[in-house]
Amino acid sequence: MSVLENINFSFSANPLILISGVLLAALFSYYFYRVTIPPVSKTLKYFLYTIRVIALSLIIFLLFEPILTLEYLETRQSKSLIFIDNSKSITVEDSTARSDKINYLIEGIEESLGGNAEYFTFGSSVTEVSADDINEITHSENATNFSLIIDQVESAADLADAVLIISDGIITEGANPVYRAEKLGVPIFTAGIGDSSIKKDASVNKILSNEYIYAEQNTLVRAEILHPGFSGEPVTAEFKENGKSLAQKNIVLSNAGITRVEFDYTPDSKGEKMITVELSKLQDEANTNNNFKNKYINVLDKKVNVLLVSSSPSSDLSIVKNILIENENYNVESIVQISSTEFLSNKFEPTKVDSADVLVLIGFPSKDSAPQFENKIKNSINDHKPFLMILSNGTELKKLNSFSNELPVLLSNISSNYIQVQPSITDLNSSLLRSNSAEYISLWNNLPPVNLPRFNAQLKAGSNVISKSNFKGAIANIPLIVSRAVGKSRSVMILANSIWKWRLNANDAKNNVFNDFIHNSIEWLNVDSENPQLIVNTTKREYSYGETVEFSAQVYDENFNPVNSADLNITANNNGSEYNINLTSIDNGIYEGSLEVTDIGIYDFTGSAKIGNKTLGKVKGKFNISASEIEKLNLVMDTAMLKLLANTTDGKYFDVSEADLLAAELKKYSGNNIIENSSFKEFNLWSDIRILIFIVLLFGLEWFLRKKAGML
Repeated sequence: MSVLENINFSFSANPLILISGVLLAALFSYYFYRVTIPPVSKTLKYFLYTIRVIALSLIIFLLFEPILTLEYLETRQSKSLIFIDNSKSITVEDSTARSDKINYLIEGIEESLGGNAEYFTFGSSVTEVSADDINEITHSENATNFSLIIDQVESAADLADAVLIISDGIITEGANPVYRAEKLGVPIFTAGIGDSSIKKDASVNKILSNEYIYAEQNTLVRAEILHPGFSGEPVTAEFKENGKSLAQKNIVLSNAGITRVEFDYTPDSKGEKMITVELSKLQDEANTNNNFKNKYINVLDKKVNVLLVSSSPSSDLSIVKNILIENENYNVESIVQISSTEFLSNKFEPTKVDSADVLVLIGFPSKDSAPQFENKIKNSINDHKPFLMILSNGTELKKLNSFSNELPVLLSNISSNYIQVQPSITDLNSSLLRSNSAEYISLWNNLPPVNLPRFNAQLKAGSNVISKSNFKGAIANIPLIVSRAVGKSRSVMILANSIWKWRLNANDAKNNVFNDFIHNSIEWLNVDSENPQLIVNTTKREYSYGETVEFSAQVYDENFNPVNSADLNITANNNGSEYNINLTSIDNGIYEGSLEVTDIGIYDFTGSAKIGNKTLGKVKGKFNISASEIEKLNLVMDTAMLKLLANTTDGKYFDVSEADLLAAELKKYSGNNIIENSSFKEFNLWSDIRILIFIVLLFGLEWFLRKKAGML
């Protein structure tokens, strides 16, 4: 019931000014009609005076932009929400008996709750019905979508005492409702109806993990175990790598029929690995062939061989070397020339170049670079060896033309003069800038000036400007930091010297963004460019009509670190019909989502992952929807799902035949809460055309009476 609780006027200025204006209007009108020519009766004079005061007051009233606000208080009693499965699987077998059981249960609930319940059917949609129409339910819908129930409850969660779902629990469309239902804060009771004569079986349903991980770095592997017929049974879950046992866990199977187990996995070497989760055999288990599941993952080498190359010792070289050797994941070697014929290590060792994963070139090449040394580095880079180049003091810029095929920029009009510039970050989402500090962009832009040679820089195809140059507060269109990834080639270039200032600037380790930049650059350069940053798969290639298409995906940044904040969109097409879905982030770069399609046929899908305007990856794939009806494929009641749904929401599971017990349980929750909601209606009176018309009519009436009386 809704009642008017409060009336309020608001104005754009102080109401005292409005009152003063009305009083002035009254005084003006009185003065205007104090003496009339010709004289008229007092009655007419007072009537005209009143009309003038009302009209002028209304005009002043509207000038203050009045808003009328009405507050209504609505009082409602909470109810139980009853959802009845209307899908075909309910009545494929023994239809009359099952319908009778549902009707008997509803009669008991209606009698127990005294009409304090709302009834809905669900399948491929949710429809509200009255208690009297329950016996007219046809159980004819082609899908069973529990997610629609959650949507309905969410829209009326404050009015729901409890929820009852009468179903066989066989989900053929939409996502599993358990995770969303747990957040509702409303107890969900389930009444199972259908064939529950299932075989006892335990199986590893799926393994969740990243497809790309790093050697010697811990990651979490999750496995989901389905075990109908087994509750409270002890079982051993074993984790294997390439058939070798790494860990075992003794677990107890839950009463819900679904148990999850987690393993910590730290691979000790790179390469493709087959991981396995295997269950021990249970007594009276019908099928032991599904007691294990395999999954293939790619392990990347975390230990990176970094070779420092320099034509002479320098402060920039010392700073970068110190940063690199601080990281235990790097094997750092160096080749430093001290004269045209001498090296710090007494001789030039070409094998160091061959074994390096990443080259760091500082002040190289120079005028005095040994030809054998210079040619070896140049050939290695031309063979797509990834490199970080810093134009430190001594770099012979004109010699860089011999590296032009692999450099991210082409330099011309080179001068021997320098200008001092600060960074001005342009690629805010670059993985090379990732840092523990939340203010890392600001920290970068406030680093000390470094020396930038004067030249013209032309970006090459595939190059990305990470930072431009800030020259005395003006942002110049001159790149300071550039990266490039084309085919198998990757490179990063800092086009300045005296970068040692960037390291010495930060006393607080967490704010040392330059350290993070060097480490991120090494990781990015070491990534195999053929490994995709976006992986999207469907759970299977062939789906039945009405069945939900489920997607799983993994998203990585350019350094192959998992990304949890990407916008991941999937578009599926079939003969002009288009469907879209945004996948939801689970954790550790893993995304999941489901798509309902209505047409039979082969679908092409495309996926795209973005952060802001930056695309991390694109994929393509196919799946097929066949003509078989999903509702008739599985006719065994999913008791485990119904129990899990009830248990995770503090509800209870009942068999449909336990009508009296279920009705009594629902009554405990029925009508316990009175919900009061305030609603407001606002009227902008200053723009109400009816008031304007009324003002015009008042002035018209005044004019007519004055004209009739012959007044001037």
